[in-house]
Amino acid sequence: MTKQEAMAFAISVGKPIRHNSFSKGEFVRYEGKELVDEEGTILPQQEFWAIRSGGSWENGWEEYNDN
Repeated sequence: MTKQEAMAFAISVGKPIRHNSFSKGEFVRYEGKELVDEEGTILPQQEFWAIRSGGSWENGWEEYNDN
């Protein structure tokens, strides 16, 4: 899915998402209005998404599945 679709999915459904460039086990999710990573670290949303914009970051997102 696109970055915009992934953001909307993560916010509305509340499930974790990952990019195809993330390492195994890496993901982000929204807890309320906060963006957190797989370790529970709160991430600065604007910075996280600004760094991951353009080029390959615009596509390649998916729901995280730990299988």
